[in-house]
Amino acid sequence: MQADFLERESGPAAPAAPLRKAAMLLHSMAEADRRWMLERLDSLQRPRLEALLAELTALAFPVDAELVRESLAGGAAKAATPTPRPVDLGGWSVDDAARVLLPEPDDLIALVLRAGEWAWAAALRAHLGAARIHAVESSRYSTLGEVSAVLLEAATKAAWSQFVALREAPAGQGVAKVSATTRYAA
Repeated sequence: MQADFLERESGPAAPAAPLRKAAMLLHSMAEADRRWMLERLDSLQRPRLEALLAELTALAFPVDAELVRESLAGGAAKAATPTPRPVDLGGWSVDDAARVLLPEPDDLIALVLRAGEWAWAAALRAHLGAARIHAVESSRYSTLGEVSAVLLEAATKAAWSQFVALREAPAGQGVAKVSATTRYAA
């Protein structure tokens, strides 16, 4: 396990504040809880935290149980935040899906296809053709074990925005690309 605050620690030049805060929080925990947390850290982060914990102990740094309470309260507030959800594209026809998605990058198509069980998905694959469907299925977003809900939400919102723009455009007039439909970084 590597906690979010430790992910920002990515080298000797990285700011140490998040790691120090983690050490202070661990220092304030009961010994059994501290051991349990440390056992779940990856082998790169654990020694760094253990060194900071040893320093806090050597300095006789006071234990602050309020840090633990604040951390738990912050986790409850974070848990109450709604999970992003993909936009429902289930009402699209195959023609709608093809008109919106065929001009899009393979990564975006992969994300949209992955975001739901769309009735039009199989027919869209037929529209893509063998070479293009191979490219879409080879996208890192098709092969990743888990994709962020935020990324799925962004992809479907971008597709929906493009759909609305195409629907509202006068016949025969092109529609400028919605900026959110650009390739996504991993």
